[in-house]
Amino acid sequence: MKFVPCALIIALTLGGCSFFLPASSGPGDTAPLETAPRETDTSGKTTPVQTGVMLFPEGIGTFEFGAPEADVLQYLAEALGDDYLTEGGPGVCGGAAGYYQMYAYFGEELKVRFSSDDEAPEAPESPRYLQSWEFISEDPPAPPLILSAQIKWDITLEELMDQYPDGGGVWDSMGAWFMDDVAIFPPSAETSATVLYAGTVDWCS
Repeated sequence: MKFVPCALIIALTLGGCSFFLPASSGPGDTAPLETAPRETDTSGKTTPVQTGVMLFPEGIGTFEFGAPEADVLQYLAEALGDDYLTEGGPGVCGGAAGYYQMYAYFGEELKVRFSSDDEAPEAPESPRYLQSWEFISEDPPAPPLILSAQIKWDITLEELMDQYPDGGGVWDSMGAWFMDDVAIFPPSAETSATVLYAGTVDWCS
């Protein structure tokens, strides 16, 4: 069963505000990124240091937010397995209203969301683009999933607030804080899981 913060559901149901993390809602710049981070040794040679599907603030794997759904799903299926589950439908709340949403679930930990743009009809055949990813687990991502070095895993809410004083925002009253455009829900008294969320906010989560 997927973990969804109760406070987030209640607040978003009552709020109805429209807030977005910095991310594209259309095709945007979809040039592939490096699959793995690289570093240069003292001899000047560049060598890969880790491979896998990276979760990073601007996207996932080799794609930034705004990349076409078909391309991203093909890549993720090849890397993570083609037994993923999907569900979709017209947006019915807040920032999702007027868009056709499609969700791909890779196990119980990773959810990847795609959405049509505001010019497309609310229909399954509408072109959709990568909008967000969400990772929920008590443990950090394990290969083939890897976490960007920009995102710290074992960190408390107090440490986040101290190290990122400008990282508040719409979720700060619900136990979340922003680190480099990623919303982090550290473990709390209610749950031992950590939640990471990057991309445009999905009020239907």
